[in-house]
Amino acid sequence: MLQFWLQFSSRTSETLKTTSGLIKVGQVNDINMNNTHFIYQLPNKHAPILGIFFIAHACTHSAYDFWPRQLMCPHCVGLSEEVAVADKALNAGYLVVVVTSRDRRSGCWGNKEDTKQVSDVLDFLQTTHTQVSALPVLAYGCSSGGAFAWRFAQQGQIAGVIIQVMSVSIRPNLWAAKHPFPVVFNAMPKDKDTTEAMHNNADSLINLYATYFGNVTAASELIVVKDCTALPVTISYLMNRLYYINISIIDAEAIIRVLKQSGYLDNLTNLLLKDPTNIQNDWRSILQRDPKTNSILAKRSIILTKGKSPLAKALHRCWAFHEYCSDYLTDDLAWFKKNVKKQRV
Repeated sequence: MLQFWLQFSSRTSETLKTTSGLIKVGQVNDINMNNTHFIYQLPNKHAPILGIFFIAHACTHSAYDFWPRQLMCPHCVGLSEEVAVADKALNAGYLVVVVTSRDRRSGCWGNKEDTKQVSDVLDFLQTTHTQVSALPVLAYGCSSGGAFAWRFAQQGQIAGVIIQVMSVSIRPNLWAAKHPFPVVFNAMPKDKDTTEAMHNNADSLINLYATYFGNVTAASELIVVKDCTALPVTISYLMNRLYYINISIIDAEAIIRVLKQSGYLDNLTNLLLKDPTNIQNDWRSILQRDPKTNSILAKRSIILTKGKSPLAKALHRCWAFHEYCSDYLTDDLAWFKKNVKKQRV
């Protein structure tokens, strides 16, 4: 893969290393800049760009999860729910950027170093692509990424936040207390403690915003709470989530049949009966032992390795305990469009 070096100027002179080539609209750009790794893509359409959609991944993961493997990103993994998040933001008209957290041992997010590297990436994007320099920046984060997205928003660069499956700290001295911005909370009710904490977060933030606005009604208009519940494993679900693997109706039917026969899926509702994230519930071996599904895994090059399997991620979302949730994102982005400021915060 051709590599090249490009000098750019923002606050200081920096060095950019990319594995792609000239940056183009719609192209995936896999970049290393002064020990900061990030991947971004401009929306591939002629409509005006609405802003920047910054994604903070969950622990043990990286920016590579959000795009399928391709020529411009040979190290990309393409986990199904992460890909769905990036796709929906791109389709809505946002420049999508995912920064890899600095701590590569845990994959989780810290404070100072991660805050600086994300700020540097946003500065680079706003300098390189002048069409987004005065547009809103939205932050999206799941789990540890959700906590970081909320903390980062207190720096004043973010116009709206989506927090998934993570409770956060709501304090009177936050930036948001004097500069209210729209926030979406997505919890998963199976995780009862986190869901309760997130609903309490929403109530606390409404009260905090009410102090600024002088009334609860105005404050409530900037807070949305949507719970992501379990989903049935259906043919259409597998085909939609795994579209980039080219999974067919026959493939999806076979996978569902084997999961039902093994007691993983309810015969009527198609809901998962066992936690696919639990290593003791070895659905991988079950699919590999069945000749039909084992052939499908090979034919479609479906990886089952933990942390790198699009199919596993699709099942994790259906189980809905502590996972990304792309279900409401298109509607939420339309809601943000109505509620965020048109200029940078």
